[in-house]
Amino acid sequence: QLVEHKLKLLVEQGCSEEETKQAMKDLGLKRAKLYGWPNSYAFTKSMGEMLLGHYRENLPIVIIRPTIITSTFSDPFPGWIEGLKTV
Repeated sequence: QLVEHKLKLLVEQGCSEEETKQAMKDLGLKRAKLYGWPNSYAFTKSMGEMLLGHYRENLPIVIIRPTIITSTFSDPFPGWIEGLKTV
């Protein structure tokens, strides 16, 4: 409901696609910080985990999250990272 309302306002204001994307990103970050999360990634990750916990009933669940992947040790050269993006 909040998202639909925000999108409607942006359309009414005649915002471009780029302005709309930025406004929605800002809204996500604002909501994440409102609930004590440092960014929208951590916020939505937590939301997903909470939903799994809530709807699992008697099904045992294991959430496996690999550690952050960092640079290479040697190949193709030490410190090489492909496609790193952080928000």
